Amino acid sequence: MVWSKALNTAYTSHTYLANRTLNLSLLEKYGNNAWLIANSQVEDELRTLEKELAETKREVEAVEEERRARQEAVRGEVEGLDIAWREGVGRAIQVEVAAEGLRRQILEKRRGGVRV
Repeated sequence: MVWSKALNTAYTSHTYLANRTLNLSLLEKYGNNAWLIANSQVEDELRTLEKELAETKREVEAVEEERRARQEAVRGEVEGLDIAWREGVGRAIQVEVAAEGLRRQILEKRRGGVRV
């Protein structure tokens, strides 16, 4: 069984080296032009992607500027609404506190025998 494993390893190594030799010979024969062509294609793709990136950045900046302008335009209204909301919540709490005070007074009078 040891020889079987060694044989499999040798076969795998032989196949790898044979393919590597073939690939290196093809690279030597055709590789220079193929490499130049592939390089040119990659550079074209890079230029296209850089243009798309620049355009996308411009669009993002325009959207961001528009958002800022709209936020500034409604800042006063939002602040007014925020203040009104806080005041409304404060008044609601005051009403709840007053109502609870009245409930306690009513309970105390009922416990004291006074009919309310």
